[in-house]
Amino acid sequence: MLAQLNRVGIQDTPASREYIEKILEDAFYDPTSTVSSSADGFVTKESLVMGPGGGVKLESIWNGRQLISAFVKGSMK
Repeated sequence: MLAQLNRVGIQDTPASREYIEKILEDAFYDPTSTVSSSADGFVTKESLVMGPGGGVKLESIWNGRQLISAFVKGSMK
């Protein structure tokens, strides 16, 4: 995940972590970001992360209000 974010210009800094946290929070509360949900309560959300060198898709999996996992899709240069 870190390498993919670095490729679009997002470094591991407190400000970048806050930026990613905000994106995840926004995705959680945005019903239009839901791409799938399962009968056992897991919900998959998608959001876009933009850096100075481009953008990547961030896929997050939630169980209720708990973030289970997040995956970066794209930026495979």
